[in-house]
Amino acid sequence: MWPSLKTQDFKVKANAAIKQVQTSCSNENTKRQLVHALNEAIKLAVDRNMVAHNPLHLGMYTSDAGGIDFRLEVFSLRDSSIVMSLDKLSQIANTANELAGALHVLLGRAIDDT
Repeated sequence: MWPSLKTQDFKVKANAAIKQVQTSCSNENTKRQLVHALNEAIKLAVDRNMVAHNPLHLGMYTSDAGGIDFRLEVFSLRDSSIVMSLDKLSQIANTANELAGALHVLLGRAIDDT
């Protein structure tokens, strides 16, 4: 990794990778897919940071039937209106796994195309 990027956050590094792909990848289809995948990774990093920097808690909600529903959730310490359910977390994990596989394939193609 370039020394100037070593201490930068993920978004800066991913944007640098996008610029590199745009200038060095000769296959337009691979370039387009790779730029899209890297932009998706940047979006996923926001959710990753939500999970990494905020606690899991047990939410208590009143149900329509008058009882209490309990849910494990991640909630933002900065904005308590931002809550992530375990279902959402599972979807994010699946998306991240699929994206990692796609990036692996696309980076291999991009290397072959240079």
